[in-house]
Amino acid sequence: MNDVPTADRVAEHPALQQTLARYCRAVDRMDLGLLRSCFEPGARLDFSGLFAGDIDGFTEWLGTNLRNYSFTVHTLSNTYLEVDGDQAAGECYVTALHGPALDGARGAFRSGGRYLDRFERRGDRWVITERTALVVWSEPAPDVNQPTAGGKYGATRSRRDHTDPSYALFAPQEVR
Repeated sequence: MNDVPTADRVAEHPALQQTLARYCRAVDRMDLGLLRSCFEPGARLDFSGLFAGDIDGFTEWLGTNLRNYSFTVHTLSNTYLEVDGDQAAGECYVTALHGPALDGARGAFRSGGRYLDRFERRGDRWVITERTALVVWSEPAPDVNQPTAGGKYGATRSRRDHTDPSYALFAPQEVR
């Protein structure tokens, strides 16, 4: 890969960033179908000792391990991308907030790290073929709670499934 940005290489950055944004949306909404669409079927993932394997195993692991959190919020920043034809590499910083566990077994926590990704173009879309997630820091977030329904934040609430209001917003053009 070449780190000198040229117009043709930079032109692909929005599509690659969209793949990364779809991943965060999929995780935070627990939308496992959308999650799979971000990855090549044989993609390999390594999450700092928490998980190592293929996308099928990761989808199962994520569905089991993150479902018990009351919410998650994944935020990406400082995205560096290099494009070489139909392949790309990327590094982006991630901050994740995990709400308290629904069963009370764990409190809320924040963590930060980086995703190191390899991408390939598949038709008009980019997919992740390999991901290494590096955890840089983690800390308890004891003052973080999920607002109660109908409280001061109103009845419209963020949800971790297809009843989230964003699905209605994006229904006409959403990739399924």
